[in-house]
Amino acid sequence: MPDIAINVRRAGFSYPGQSPVFTEISCDIRYGEIFAILGPNGQGKTSFMKTLMRLLPLSQGVIEHDEIIGFVPQSFAPAFSYSVFDIVLMGRAMHLPWLQAPGRRDRDQAWAALSALGLAPVSDRPFNSLSGGQKQLALIARAIAMECRVLMLDEPMSALDLGNQNRILRLIRELAKQQIAVVFSTHQPAHALGIADQVMLMAPGAAAMVGKAEQVLTSDRLTTAYGTALAVETVMHGGHAYPVVIALETDAEDAAGIAEADRQKEPWHGYE
Repeated sequence: MPDIAINVRRAGFSYPGQSPVFTEISCDIRYGEIFAILGPNGQGKTSFMKTLMRLLPLSQGVIEHDEIIGFVPQSFAPAFSYSVFDIVLMGRAMHLPWLQAPGRRDRDQAWAALSALGLAPVSDRPFNSLSGGQKQLALIARAIAMECRVLMLDEPMSALDLGNQNRILRLIRELAKQQIAVVFSTHQPAHALGIADQVMLMAPGAAAMVGKAEQVLTSDRLTTAYGTALAVETVMHGGHAYPVVIALETDAEDAAGIAEADRQKEPWHGYE
């Protein structure tokens, strides 16, 4: 189907001689939509993204796509003192023949990406001198300069203050409006509830669950996944509803009871 950027069916991955990192994941990642991946540490979020980019081989199943994928890692520290412009210009490398220097079109694409993200004033500064938020924006600009139609961000808000978190969230929305398929991982369920069209929740001892954010990220399921009592609430402001996730003062035994009740009430399942 033309609106599907990446088709995933029964995908699984494991390192040689080890237990599976994830199994039986099926989903469609679509152009113009935002796909969020959540789950505790060690559940395979980054590994799944690497299989989408074909950096890790599947142990089972199929992932189909023909797209250039732009990737923004959690952190990036270049070995040399590159300028911000040079970092963004590196996004054009895959379009160049071997040993060919970037041309005018490549430089124009880099400038356009920098300008779109408000980074033109710092284009000559060393990349490592930027703030955390500016570095994330520069890496997103590099991905945009690639002219990718699929963008993946690995925990893009993990080290950012609240202002920069909101700026990245707004940018993700704008990119999706340009018919880019955006995939991001996060430890903040409220971010996924706020902007994602689809989510995947990866939990210990359970199949990954894929679906609409409001259907997957319920209080009970988040409590099950993270092993601590969580509640999804709605805050009204200016006529708009904003989802928030609250950590409850409940001990581990009570949280385990909530999780078990959730499993008995409605078994976890994957893509339907």
